[in-house]
Amino acid sequence: MTRPNRGMKGVAGDTDRSVKRCGRGVFFGLLVVLCASVVFAGCVNEPGEPTTPENPPSILVDYVRTGGIAGVSDHLVVFENGQAIYSTWTGSGEFELSSGDVDRLRDVFAIAGFESLNGTYPAPTPGADYFTYRITYENQTVITQTTGVPDQLMPVISYLDQIITAQSAR
Repeated sequence: MTRPNRGMKGVAGDTDRSVKRCGRGVFFGLLVVLCASVVFAGCVNEPGEPTTPENPPSILVDYVRTGGIAGVSDHLVVFENGQAIYSTWTGSGEFELSSGDVDRLRDVFAIAGFESLNGTYPAPTPGADYFTYRITYENQTVITQTTGVPDQLMPVISYLDQIITAQSAR
């Protein structure tokens, strides 16, 4: 009676087991890749509908004061929403006016009748130490100099100077 070769059967059985293990390894590898694809699929930025950026706020006041004996150059911009930026020889910065301050600013311009002013008010006689003021309010610009400032514009200049002084002192 011949005995079957168990050594060969064992080798063939080991080969079958190796193939099964290899198949399982490939299966689990594919499973990991599939799961990773599902997990990270939400992380990819797909082009969506383009968003329209918000329009920046409009400029309410643009005020520039230059000259004087010290050679001052101050600039203040106040936007419709109360945001403001300034620059002076001592520094620059940004701040926000309260809604009450913005209302007061509008009132100062309304009381001055800014919309009825001419575009320029030069000094009647030249002067080396004069200030030049350029004020733009709601797209209307008035340029004037120290001795040429109309009386109705003085409260506007004073209020704008107060705003700059208060901010640059901080």
